[in-house]
Amino acid sequence: MSKLILFPNSKSRDYYLYSRYNYYSLDITNYKTLFEFYRTTIDKFFKNFSIKNNVSRLEESTAIINIYEALIEFTNKNKDSIISKQNKNYELAANIYNFIEEITFAKIIIGKDNEDLDLNNNLEDIKKIVSIYKSNNKAKNLFDDNDIFELFINSINKKEIDDFKEYEEIEIYNFESVPLRYSIFLEAINKNYNINIKAFMPYNIDKIFSNYKEFYQGINNFEYSNISDFSKVLINKNNKENLNKYKEQIKLIAGFGINQEIDTVIDEVIKLKNSNIPLSDIALIFSDTQKYREAVARRLKECDIKFNQRRGNFIWRMPLIPVLTSIFFIIERGKEIDIDALIKLLSSPYLINIDGINPYNIRELLYSKDFRIFKKMPLSDFLYNIENNKEHKEISNSIIKLIELLKKLMSSDTYSKIGSAYIEILKFLKIDLIFEENIIEEEKYYNSVYIKKDEIFYRDNDSLASFVEIVLKLTANDNSKNKISPMDFHEALNILIKDEYLRGDNNKEISLTISNLYDARGLKAKYLFILGANNDFINRKPDTFFISNKVRESINNKYKKYVLSSQNLLSDISYALFLNIISSCYDNGIVYFSFRLKDKDGNLEIPFFYIEDLFLELGNEDFKFDTLKENGLIFRENYIPKGNNIHSKKENIMSLFFYKENYEYPKDISFDKNIKNIVNLVYNKNEESVYTNPQNFISILKEDLSNTISVSKIKEIMECPIKYIYNRLFERDSIDSLIMGINRMDKGTIYHKIFENFYNKIKEKFNNNCKLKEDKFNSYKNIASETIEEYFNKKEIKIYNEADKEVMIEEINNVMNSFIKYEIDLSKNSDYIPNNFEEKINEFKVYSYNNHNIKISGRIDRIDFSYSNDNKINGIRIVDYKANVYPKELKKYLSKFTTEEIINAYLQPILYLRYAIDEYIIKPNKSDNFNIDELVEKCEVVFAIYKEADIVNKEDYIIFDNKDILLTICGYKDGDFNLNDYFERIFKNIFEDKLIAVSGKEQCENCINYQNCEYSYKEE
Repeated sequence: MSKLILFPNSKSRDYYLYSRYNYYSLDITNYKTLFEFYRTTIDKFFKNFSIKNNVSRLEESTAIINIYEALIEFTNKNKDSIISKQNKNYELAANIYNFIEEITFAKIIIGKDNEDLDLNNNLEDIKKIVSIYKSNNKAKNLFDDNDIFELFINSINKKEIDDFKEYEEIEIYNFESVPLRYSIFLEAINKNYNINIKAFMPYNIDKIFSNYKEFYQGINNFEYSNISDFSKVLINKNNKENLNKYKEQIKLIAGFGINQEIDTVIDEVIKLKNSNIPLSDIALIFSDTQKYREAVARRLKECDIKFNQRRGNFIWRMPLIPVLTSIFFIIERGKEIDIDALIKLLSSPYLINIDGINPYNIRELLYSKDFRIFKKMPLSDFLYNIENNKEHKEISNSIIKLIELLKKLMSSDTYSKIGSAYIEILKFLKIDLIFEENIIEEEKYYNSVYIKKDEIFYRDNDSLASFVEIVLKLTANDNSKNKISPMDFHEALNILIKDEYLRGDNNKEISLTISNLYDARGLKAKYLFILGANNDFINRKPDTFFISNKVRESINNKYKKYVLSSQNLLSDISYALFLNIISSCYDNGIVYFSFRLKDKDGNLEIPFFYIEDLFLELGNEDFKFDTLKENGLIFRENYIPKGNNIHSKKENIMSLFFYKENYEYPKDISFDKNIKNIVNLVYNKNEESVYTNPQNFISILKEDLSNTISVSKIKEIMECPIKYIYNRLFERDSIDSLIMGINRMDKGTIYHKIFENFYNKIKEKFNNNCKLKEDKFNSYKNIASETIEEYFNKKEIKIYNEADKEVMIEEINNVMNSFIKYEIDLSKNSDYIPNNFEEKINEFKVYSYNNHNIKISGRIDRIDFSYSNDNKINGIRIVDYKANVYPKELKKYLSKFTTEEIINAYLQPILYLRYAIDEYIIKPNKSDNFNIDELVEKCEVVFAIYKEADIVNKEDYIIFDNKDILLTICGYKDGDFNLNDYFERIFKNIFEDKLIAVSGKEQCENCINYQNCEYSYKEE
């Protein structure tokens, strides 16, 4: 019988072990995070259950899709129901999923079925939708996480799980509260296995919260943790005498909006760094991850301050090592490949010696049309696409070699075999060359990450050497009788890494830590910055979409238990979490509370009530601008408007500083709307989905087409409506890696902006004449260089690595030189003059059927005009910049294309041409009776391809300039086939509630539903 010790996160666990033992051995099975303990046992339980009963797990993302399906099914049959009047989207489906989870917990806590819960009668529709969802799952033998949780707790209550019998006692540390899922779990094993569960409260929670037992529901044995006197004073802040003893250790920071607040915080961090304070002694903590994480990370990088943001206190500070351990997750179950995991490895700036691989463009290249790859795909399909790529043979060969090594790794089954295969991969990645010295033009340099042999160079060198030694130890520690999986090897590798780190005192962190509140429990820092301490700092609200807060509180009061989350309870728990963070302060530590005076729109913001109390207790009763420094507030003086506004302590502290009219933002300032989808849908081919109802496909298509839509989406629907649906539902965004280069979208934005800025400067310098001339080439080249330099100085695009920036600038200069040369050649034989750049269009109607209108929105890269002798526009050219070369057959066989094939190839610029002719030729004519051939003497659409060197050449500048065909396609002239005929083939069917599939080799190969689609293309 043994004792199990549980923690909220690995930071907390590592500090506990290190503070007591200075290290821990390979046997750490009795020290776990609560999540790890719960997840391991429930996964093991369901694995056995699923084998015995032939059932499958339904992941949350797919479950929400299935709830959406049930929602549509119900509302189609009950059009007069209340729920049918709601906006039926995935947010609503996610709310229903949350409702199911809450009701599942409530049933277990009070021991009654959900029918016995005293909820309001408006939930009858929801219960019916849930019933449909459950029925559909049952028919396919699918169990979602809530079903599994119920089964798991029932099994514990029946004492069917032997794993718990080995424990006599469980201790939990650093929890200010235990989430309901885990409290139900712990209470069940406490009752049924006679295990004593003791909670070590991080501070005297019972003295502050009378309802503290609801925070630890099911646990009755408590002890206090030892904390510093400084922490005690901060927690019990109302003792003015004690608080004033630590007055110099409490700092207050303020700023206008998040960015200025962060700037002021970083000012203080830089002061500490310049005072030789180790970065390892500094931590930045924030409550709102969406608001603060990216902004803080960006500012630290701009200031060249090393930081870590890993949830666990991962001991290897060299960023490459977690990338190397992620190798085990590239190939899943031997059948699927995670492309993002592969890119994470190959895009590491440490790995620059692999043949043909450039870490700064590998993401863009693999996701380009050259490779036809999507984010998660069958391994066989991936290899087929790589092997058949003729243009990038060297890259393809390297990737194929790596995949062969990965397959060998994943098929090995002993420490010796797995370790040997892993070492082969490390050799292939040439990690031995990372710290090799190179000499170019008499200057020494190492890897692109290192400029010189500094502290970080030697630290990383030692870390990588120790890492390889650990791999060798594991490889030599073989017992051929025991078969293991590569995942077992991965787990053992991580354990030995932590053991190696915690065994010594010399592994000092040389970067500061940033963290959210939840992951900061147990974090110790001598200089603690708490950002965003405003009124929304601990503002936690329950999901009251179906169950009001009043009903929640009445049920909790009725059963005298924490049954459902309520506003008061969540607010108390959130405040308890904040106090948990400051309970880890050192006696000689310094804590900085940072808050916003105003938001970015200039509206006053209210500080967290704890900050107001702290101001008053420290004696800062009256404020005026002249004495802000004396009162201890840290701010940037140029942000504070002048004035003598004097205020009393009775007023809210926000009124102490500003009147709104005293601070004016620039008129052209733009504010980001950081809106994210409520659910991130992930597609997995092995997961079953009941998304097979064509009627629901049609409703989604109609909904998308009823709004303004982009041309790219129209093209996807025209390619195949069913393929469009699956891509829309299941494709997920790529993982944003902080160590990778510039992503494709940002790169495109940079080029488009520089092309636009270049021509604007040409207009300014040459009296609005954008027709480039050969004798002005050097002037144009200088203007291009100036444009590029100005753009990057503005820092409009996030570029985290100086190497990225240098590569990008060199690339753009090459592009611009070629671009200018070809524009000069083009202007010799053409009357077109570049005129409009990045022109926005919105709600331009391209198709109508009955009462349905399809309207497009978009941005035209460039519109060129030609003019008649009387200075009227008589010709239009649409230029569409592209990052990738179009298929060679487009150039070779363009003259043999049918009208439909021409539309397919040039759909976007043709639609933009139609808009431009309407806007700039027909509308100014102001007549319904016109001869289109007289008004439009010429027109053309052009793809201008830009690549790194000599990109814009005659082969890649693909022009279609047959005026008669273009005007016929646009509907200005009679002909056999135009845009309306083209769209009608698909859109008319959709609007008539018919769904047709379009089968073809290319579109089917690229479809994520290809393997399961009954209409998919089959080779004869």
